[in-house]
Amino acid sequence: MKTQNKTQIAVAYARFSSDNQRDESIDAQLRAIREYADSRKITIIHEYIDRAKSATSDDRPAFQEMIRDSASHKFNIVIIHKLDRFARNRFDSTFYKRELHRNGVTIQSVLENIDDSPESIIMESVLEGMAEYYSKNLAREVRKGMKETALKCQHTGGLPPLGYDVDPNTKKLVINESESRAVKIIFTMFLEGNGYVKIIKELNNRGIKTKRGGLFAKNVIYGILKNRKYTGVYIFNRATSKDIDGKRNNHTSKSSDEIICIKDGVPRIISDNDFEKVQERLNSRKRLDTTKAKEKYLLTGKIICGECEHSFCGNRKFSGRNKRLHITYRCNNRTGRDCIACDNKEINRDRIEQYTLKILSDIIFDENSMEQIVKNYNDFIQKSSSESENAIQDISKKIADNNRRIDNITNTIAETGNATLVTALENLEIERDRLHAQLLKEENKVSSRKVDESVIRAAFMQAKQMFESKELEDTSQLINLYLEKIIVYKEHVDIIVNVLPFFSDETDDTSYLFKKTISVLRREVYREVE
Repeated sequence: MKTQNKTQIAVAYARFSSDNQRDESIDAQLRAIREYADSRKITIIHEYIDRAKSATSDDRPAFQEMIRDSASHKFNIVIIHKLDRFARNRFDSTFYKRELHRNGVTIQSVLENIDDSPESIIMESVLEGMAEYYSKNLAREVRKGMKETALKCQHTGGLPPLGYDVDPNTKKLVINESESRAVKIIFTMFLEGNGYVKIIKELNNRGIKTKRGGLFAKNVIYGILKNRKYTGVYIFNRATSKDIDGKRNNHTSKSSDEIICIKDGVPRIISDNDFEKVQERLNSRKRLDTTKAKEKYLLTGKIICGECEHSFCGNRKFSGRNKRLHITYRCNNRTGRDCIACDNKEINRDRIEQYTLKILSDIIFDENSMEQIVKNYNDFIQKSSSESENAIQDISKKIADNNRRIDNITNTIAETGNATLVTALENLEIERDRLHAQLLKEENKVSSRKVDESVIRAAFMQAKQMFESKELEDTSQLINLYLEKIIVYKEHVDIIVNVLPFFSDETDDTSYLFKKTISVLRREVYREVE
């Protein structure tokens, strides 16, 4: 450029890749770049900086901005401290250098004297190869170290799951009592049939935050429900490796021989039984996803063909002279995808649903169990009060800590007149008001009184009517809990239901549901409904 009398206008690019490097390394890079430019009378018009970004990936905001800006032709040189600051794999290096070259921009390194000579091309290739080797070899050594750490059931870095902290001495996960109660609430509510929205609402009402201090979202709840660590199993190296673009899909797993899985490697929060029930419900929710259907089928995933054992699926069609709409459940094997197509007849959706709901309502809303239900409810109130008392203790500690911080800031402002602390004081006062509101709510729960049987009886009768008319908000959840399956044969239908033994004093756990089969002729389904 000097020989062609072109003005040398440059930008600087600096980067550090991890928490092991600090902002000072950026300052050192920029200082060297500026000295390099001054000695060669090169004008730097802008500095692009990526903090804690790896050069093994091109997902670097400032780097991408620099590549885009090169098309404006406002600069003709990019100065870097060292070639490995630009890229650590040969593909990215070649690709982006070509992009810059297309826009009339060259790269100059402070520490490596690279020009357009054949010798420099060889030298540059060697340096880039060494940089890529260093990066991959470092990653291999890091993985070896992390594997050894994992075999000791120690935390390998990052944020621990909700419910756990890292012991600074042993480097192992230990239970965080306050957070573990939140985990138990999530699992319990999900097993009771509540959806993500209700669970999130309850957590927000209790003032419970995520591990990062934010509000819960559906994907966070899902991740907690799928995390086997809560059963005491230490898991490492489960997720598949990053793809060519540096992206990782945490929903896919490696083969079992690559995964480190150690039973009782972490403290248990959730029982195996509850965890497996949750997984079954999560899988059934996938099968029951009918959000895109034109019609709603309450029994989807619950009806099975007794002739060929395939599932019955919802079906709608117009037939007859008047093209009347018929909505049915039909065997999924009628289409003949297997060797022999099933000839089991369809069954009317409304009639089988109404008949099933009538059977379930007699079980769920059995008046003979009213006395036991009242007892269970009052026991629940007492248990909830105990949980609220624990919550009150936690909130009270937070309020005391908040008050100390307010006093400290108030005293500092009074002594120094520092106005910058006023905003922090206002935020603490807002948090104090929120904590007091939360405390009042929990105290009200503790003071809840036992309800009269007549109140529950009236509520049950209203809920029973709404359930049979499909108007009850939790209709699908109750079906999922109490209906095991429906087997449709050519001549009869078997409805297998789960019955809760209210009369047992042993437990109120739904794991004690026992199965009961109700068999009826297909034609009787229509008569009973009519």
